[in-house]
Amino acid sequence: MIMLNPEKIALFIVLATILCAAPGPTMFFTISQGLTKVRARAVAGICGTVSANSIWVLSSALGIGVIIRDSNLLFSILQYSGAAYLLYLGISTIVKAKEENHQLAVNKSSTLISVYRQGFLTTMTNPKALLCHLSFLPQFVGDSTSFALETLFWGLGFICIIIVVMGCYAILANRLAHHVGSQKFQVNSKRVVGLGLISASFAVIKT
Repeated sequence: MIMLNPEKIALFIVLATILCAAPGPTMFFTISQGLTKVRARAVAGICGTVSANSIWVLSSALGIGVIIRDSNLLFSILQYSGAAYLLYLGISTIVKAKEENHQLAVNKSSTLISVYRQGFLTTMTNPKALLCHLSFLPQFVGDSTSFALETLFWGLGFICIIIVVMGCYAILANRLAHHVGSQKFQVNSKRVVGLGLISASFAVIKT
């Protein structure tokens, strides 16, 4: 049985919220989708993020994450592939910032699948996401139950907070895009987000 107390839960919520809200690839990607004014795109991106985090939580619970972290080869592959993907995503966001506004209605279903895939890969190839789960979740795992079960429990809570925080980012970006309204603002905002993704790619290399 998992032993819980209000203080432990409150501390977890506060720390997890701070971690999720910190600037990073997932935040920049979520904002970029919120700026499109199409809520379904933001939802699809968040679903991709949640899927990737679920895999990292499961891998942490099963000990697979530790193997990846301790293997120089596996961690380097994850690190450099993640950096390369973020660099590609950032450049793509900047290049397509202007033309995307005219193409959102075309092939909507395939677009949502693409956004989901981008959200998934942005998180899945981010070594910081793995390190976050490996360093943060174990701090709340006690001795009263199995490590795997309790890691899954806290991991589920962490994923719930991710949904809330990324949802807030998406809503704020969506409302800002609707409030300002001008195409020039949307284009410039996406270019700024693209630069954020590019800077995040260099930060991943330094992980």
